[in-house]
Amino acid sequence: KIGPMGFPEVAALVGGMGGLCAYKTAQWHSEGLMDWEKATLEHAGGSDVSWAALVALRGGALALILTVVAIIYTNPPLQITGFSTTNGEMKLSLTGIRRFGTFTVWCWMVQGLYFSLALAASLGVSLPQPLIGLQWILFEISLAMALLVTIIVTFVLVPVGLKKGHPVHFMFTWYVLAMHNGNTLMMILELVLNRFDIHAYHYPYVLIYGILYVLFAWTNEKFGVGAFYYFFLDYTRPYAFFAYLGLFTAVSVFYGMAFWIDALFESHRIIGWLLVPASNAIMLWRMPEKN
Repeated sequence: KIGPMGFPEVAALVGGMGGLCAYKTAQWHSEGLMDWEKATLEHAGGSDVSWAALVALRGGALALILTVVAIIYTNPPLQITGFSTTNGEMKLSLTGIRRFGTFTVWCWMVQGLYFSLALAASLGVSLPQPLIGLQWILFEISLAMALLVTIIVTFVLVPVGLKKGHPVHFMFTWYVLAMHNGNTLMMILELVLNRFDIHAYHYPYVLIYGILYVLFAWTNEKFGVGAFYYFFLDYTRPYAFFAYLGLFTAVSVFYGMAFWIDALFESHRIIGWLLVPASNAIMLWRMPEKN
């Protein structure tokens, strides 16, 4: 049953957010605040720490990502609980290309695109300026969204799933753990080794990425699997407007967290290195016992 604040209000929020992002991006670009000239091949492929370590990380990360993508596509159907705007909670069986619709897998594939461009740059491939700029943006999005995915899985999806009796055991297979935990480890190591920074004026791009996923989720619910993969995307719930507002706030907060981590590393490199093992504090490697 549609609550007092349903789809029209949510759509207005998403549309307004998208319009604001487009306006600010165009404005800051015209004012020369995006610093695209800094995105050189030297920044894209080099390292102030170890070029060899950077190449090893990028090659290994890309190999892992492609392996996991192949496993996801060929695995038996995944049974999960979906959230339909008309039928409420429903069981979904995801197989083949439909396995790529979750936000986690979206972010995983974005990391794959980033590491593809990054590895090419490190190996001396002469990337055109637009691709170097895209690589920079993908790095910023990937770091922020890796932190978001890891923390949301650890502190929201797994606890809520266990409490409501939803199947969560699949989240603890090695390849799903790679997407939930390895994603953050790889991106923090990338931050330590590469020459890119997290740019404050690139903030709209991470919001645009979130908006694109929302539009995909609406389309997938209407014309695809018939349900949302995440309960907080169901716009028929009374709190839907605030859930979406919270979603965009969370994306913003995690971009801010990535910005802070980058600043911390630049000013205190020893502390920055400690973030690699410290990141395990936000990860679950084994399924918790039910209370």
